Amino acid sequence: RQLSASLMHVGNAPLSLPLFERLERHQPVKIAILGASVAMSAGCDRNLQPHARCADFDGSVGAKRWAFNQRLGGRPVRGFLLQALDWLNATWPHPQHRVHNGAADATKAGSLERCMLGAIPSDVDLVLLEFISQPENDISAIERIVRRLRKYPKRPPLVHVATRDWCRCTDAATGARVIEDWRYNRSCGADCGVRCSLPPQMFRSWRGQEDSMAKLCRHYGISCVSLRDAIYSEVMAAAPGYSMPEVAGDCVHPSKSTRGPAIMGDLVVHALQRLWDDARPLLRASARPEAPP
Repeated sequence: RQLSASLMHVGNAPLSLPLFERLERHQPVKIAILGASVAMSAGCDRNLQPHARCADFDGSVGAKRWAFNQRLGGRPVRGFLLQALDWLNATWPHPQHRVHNGAADATKAGSLERCMLGAIPSDVDLVLLEFISQPENDISAIERIVRRLRKYPKRPPLVHVATRDWCRCTDAATGARVIEDWRYNRSCGADCGVRCSLPPQMFRSWRGQEDSMAKLCRHYGISCVSLRDAIYSEVMAAAPGYSMPEVAGDCVHPSKSTRGPAIMGDLVVHALQRLWDDARPLLRASARPEAPP
């Protein structure tokens, strides 16, 4: 149910045909991602981007760098961009499949669009987008990015991944928002020097930036994945397995939780699988020889 609910828009299969035609011919493809910190935590190839923060999310290291010079320990995390690569390699294995992470921490679409040409290869075959983690993002800027990507040489299919700002952690004494990590059922003083109010203040309104993005996805035929649509009921009910430490340890980033990376990976892979399911009959029809007159 969650996987089906997560797809606000499946995406137009004909737009994905160049990608799957290349894969079916056993040729390598390039996948890229644009967005902010959630996209940065989607991972990248340590050999290609060894100095980028995204390399810490390739599943090989525990200590990870975060924005604003934070460095936190923890278990290894394999980001959802690399999980998408894993799915491609499991379905169409090739040693030269590549991923490129062009994300920029704490950066809205309006700023990113000015430098996106140098952020990812121009011959990319598939692009993931992640812009909803930044509050009040400019939907017009996102649309301009979409239109520019549609003019790239291979006209790559696009998949937008929307996370959710679930809650707010506040200083119990002052009421000020705590930006750093909080730790559920204990003081977060070791991390940020304040005692957080527990539990966090949950944002229970259903409406969000996902709805504006869904309209854009439908207009341009983009696959649109929403974490809210997948697990909202479970998170609001504090169901087992869906507490904030399990979904987004700082209320926003799935990578700062125990289950968030796996959930995000499942949603992205499901969206790609749905695109492939819809594109496969079209590929077969185009390969079928024409009947004699």
